Amino acid sequence: MKIASGPRPLSIKLFAAICLLSAVIALVRGLLHPLETQGMLWGYTGTMWNRDMAIVILFSLFTIALIPIVWIYFVASPIARWIVVFFGIVRLWPFLADPSYILAAAAYVPMELAAPILQIIAIALLFTPSSRLWFANENIDAETI
Repeated sequence: MKIASGPRPLSIKLFAAICLLSAVIALVRGLLHPLETQGMLWGYTGTMWNRDMAIVILFSLFTIALIPIVWIYFVASPIARWIVVFFGIVRLWPFLADPSYILAAAAYVPMELAAPILQIIAIALLFTPSSRLWFANENIDAETI
């Protein structure tokens, strides 16, 4: 693994910032609503989690969310870009498959639309011309594009 050299293009910086913001929002939301977090974990696993384990799981998910940032911002891995795209599509599938899901989410909690919108923007930033140069490891100053 080789650390990418040179200045990062603005699109890569914005991608990292959006992903970090999204991860921090999810962490803070989970910490502020521990009963909701425990209920979500119970829904996934079928077992009741205590508050401490829910916090450990939240920080584990936060750490996992930082992995693509590291691989894209510091390593410029083109494979990581496609992994982010794949998991972004999986995460956005309810919104893509059923447009009424978007309306229901917006009616219930308007801020629920922030995460999918940020996800779409972050994925789009990975395919700008300067990002393509960044992933190609060209010796071209990507900030000027």
